[in-house]
Amino acid sequence: MKKSARRLLFSCVIALSFTGCTGTRTETPIFNSARAFDYLLKQVEFGPRLPGSEASAACRDYYYQHFNSLGLVVDSQPFTYVDPYSNTSMTMVNVIASSRPENSESEAGILLVAH
Repeated sequence: MKKSARRLLFSCVIALSFTGCTGTRTETPIFNSARAFDYLLKQVEFGPRLPGSEASAACRDYYYQHFNSLGLVVDSQPFTYVDPYSNTSMTMVNVIASSRPENSESEAGILLVAH
């Protein structure tokens, strides 16, 4: 698992180095704190989102619907986590949303979100 995390971090750093230095400047979006807080409230409404719980699955479905409504391509990355203390395993899922600009010369943005 550690190798996968390192590879992902390395890939993100490489991707940022290539996409962040285009020489063109774009306007930084204005942060909408009210909208961000509404997203937070929506996520908390699901209750404790323990892995494998109905609340976790409902919240994940919400993310799929939300990102699809924004026109993003949504994918998932299921994996099995083994708790080193109890030696129990549980299935977890990473939600991956990406944009596929029709014009390959368009700048791509990267958003990393963690739980």
